[in-house]
This record gives sequence, C-alpha cells and structure tokens, in this order.
Amino acid sequence: MKSAETKELHDHLRPIFERYKVDAYIAGHEHSLQYIKPKGYTHYFISGAGSETTPAIIHPDGGQFAISRNGFMAFFLSPEALIVQVIDYQGKTLYKSEIKK
Repeated sequence: MKSAETKELHDHLRPIFERYKVDAYIAGHEHSLQYIKPKGYTHYFISGAGSETTPAIIHPDGGQFAISRNGFMAFFLSPEALIVQVIDYQGKTLYKSEIKK
C-alpha cells in the first residue's frame, strides 16, 4: 500500500528509471516486504519491515510478492543475475527470485 509520499516519489522517478533502463530500485520507506515488476525495465524491491509492519497488498501494477511481516531482503549480485531472498525475523525464507541480466 503506497503512502502519498511514496506515490509522489514513484511518479517522479519512474520516467527517469525507464529513460536510463534502471534494472532495480531498492527502498525501505514502506513498512512491509514487497517485490513489484511493472511493465518496463525496473524491478522494485521494498524492504522496510525491520521493526514495524503496516498492511501490504499485492500491487495491481505487477506485484509479485507482498507480506506484512518483520524481516529483510538479502541480495546477491553477479554479472549474470540478481538474486533476492525475503527472509522473516525467524530466519525462514519466504520468497526467492532470480532476475537474469
């Protein structure tokens, strides 16, 4: 669920991301764990559930994963791929994705 500030930031940055073909945007403002892949180049990762959570819904514009649970995201980067794992506060992997370059 986007706050007004998050929507404003997104509306400002998305054209820049598309123009420069940005592969991934990682943010932590929303207090949930989300992965969103709308049409275009950029994959959006929101990892802000370290101490507090707020409701999370699957984003209607390309939502791949969303959960309102304390945890974090771990990223592994190589020349060929970006791997992300969503891990909860108990160490359980909730979601994993590999994005090939």
